[in-house]
Amino acid sequence: MNSPELTFAAMTGRTEPSPRLHSAEPVEHTRARPNRRARVHPTVRWRIALAYALGVKVDAIAALHLWPELPPGTVGIRDGALTAATDGVIVTFTGSQGHAAHPHKCVDPIVTAGQFLANVQAVVAREIAPLDAAVLTFGKIAGGHAGNIIPDTVTIEGTIRTLSPETRERMAAAVERFAKSTADGMRASVAVTIRRGVPPLISDPR
Repeated sequence: MNSPELTFAAMTGRTEPSPRLHSAEPVEHTRARPNRRARVHPTVRWRIALAYALGVKVDAIAALHLWPELPPGTVGIRDGALTAATDGVIVTFTGSQGHAAHPHKCVDPIVTAGQFLANVQAVVAREIAPLDAAVLTFGKIAGGHAGNIIPDTVTIEGTIRTLSPETRERMAAAVERFAKSTADGMRASVAVTIRRGVPPLISDPR
């Protein structure tokens, strides 16, 4: 397997050391669109610095990803957004525990979570432009220990996938807004955690 320095050398074939990449300052990449800047991933930044240390000037970075839907022997490439940003979501609703025979004496976090799950999908349908894209999926729900006891907490976990930084921020804010409004309406409390993952991959048209 090629080492990082050989990979970069093969990509550029030029030598022009730059002292900037030896500093502790974060390296930034300017996309073709004006006024849009994105921080380079730390691993990529380290490899660029390594390449410069070896006297290789990096003109471009090409990343590869498996894509099973393409025919064998095919390489797919295009400019613009290609793969989505992925952020984790954890929502915990807290109510008050009690017996199933006396639900009026409890605050049911299961019903609260159900209301949230049913309503929050409206964000994608009614708050995201038709020509934009977002996917909100919850794949885990946990709460309760017995069928005849209303639990005090329910936690649901999922992911948000978006293709632009603006939609990424809008989706995160909307999920938090829906969670809070649902909890308020059901007399529960809620804690929302957004775990930032990788940003969207936006290929430079150049």
